Amino acid sequence: MIVMPHKVRRLPDGFKTPVLAFEFAQSTKDTYGIFYDENGHISQGVVSSMDLGNILDFIYMVQYSLFLLLFCLITFRLTKKYVLFIPALLSLLALAGDVLENIQLLQITSLLESGIYEKQLFYLHYFTWLKWASLSLIFLMIPLFIYKKGILSTFTLLLGLAIFALGAIAFFHRSVFNEFFSLSVAVMFILLIIYSYTYKNGKSRIK
Repeated sequence: MIVMPHKVRRLPDGFKTPVLAFEFAQSTKDTYGIFYDENGHISQGVVSSMDLGNILDFIYMVQYSLFLLLFCLITFRLTKKYVLFIPALLSLLALAGDVLENIQLLQITSLLESGIYEKQLFYLHYFTWLKWASLSLIFLMIPLFIYKKGILSTFTLLLGLAIFALGAIAFFHRSVFNEFFSLSVAVMFILLIIYSYTYKNGKSRIK
């Protein structure tokens, strides 16, 4: 987030985060507002910082997908709930979607000068939602399978339901809900990390 651009000329309605607006871009009009200045020239600083952020993101995506995969497998070892293999597999699907998404994003920035990248925008939509839909399902399923009475577990479950609902709304109506959806996913990662460190003897130590 430090590397990514924080201010661009114009974002699609409802968006506050440039990289998120780029991920959910649907037309050349969307990308024009992100990458072109008031004089119609490509903002090289925005392009460079966006590219660098997306290149570094390849490291991050491996980390978060590995975390989710191991979380599910370790939870399976502790609970013997075979259904946990579903979110484990979805974590790999999210990784695949994220890799393909970033490839499209990098291709689009390389084609900005030509203005011909409709094909990349078409694929971007599907790969972006392959990632986000996989994460939405993962965060709906994991809280259901690890639920124990307690504040942390209950809040995680409620957040998982909220993520799924926000994702569904964002899919059918691109808007500020995409921002809320992304933020809720980030919070869920934090909660699962806290859960991992507080888990002991079959339940979280946080009541």
